Amino acid sequence: MSDQINTVGGTMVIVSDQEKTLEFFVNKLDFEEKENQDFGTYKWIEVRPKNSNVPISLVNPETIDAPAEIKEKLKMKIGTDTGIWFYAKNINAVYQKLKSNGVDITEPKKQSWGAIMSDFYDPDKNRYSLLENTELIFQVNFMPIRVHFYHQTVSASLVDPFLFILLSIEILNKS
Repeated sequence: MSDQINTVGGTMVIVSDQEKTLEFFVNKLDFEEKENQDFGTYKWIEVRPKNSNVPISLVNPETIDAPAEIKEKLKMKIGTDTGIWFYAKNINAVYQKLKSNGVDITEPKKQSWGAIMSDFYDPDKNRYSLLENTELIFQVNFMPIRVHFYHQTVSASLVDPFLFILLSIEILNKS
């Protein structure tokens, strides 16, 4: 349908030093630099995992063309949870690689809701989550199905996080 939103275009992370954060994403996380444009006093930088179409824009509020009160509100987001999560097929291997690259990352841990998750932090202490792709295959009434779990903790305010769990169920070939 042409009257629906059909994709995520990107997201922003507020940082104090775009170049330092760019170096973190490219050299420590092995992301690709998608954009790096200089617009006078403002710089537009985007990074993304190499197999992703969704970029993360690294924004320094000091350099944007906005009223002072907007800049101050944005600065308060530095060092907080970004709400961004990434998937890995082998979270333990990714954990070991990032840890050896000097990334501040928590050990992968099975969550009460079943997923294996780890958190990591950029140079500004912005938090990101890393989850292992989870897939279960089992029989329901003698019909094999595959269940994919997608999950994210979302915060409606700063004090009441709640969990979204989305399931994708695929009926496998009966033969």
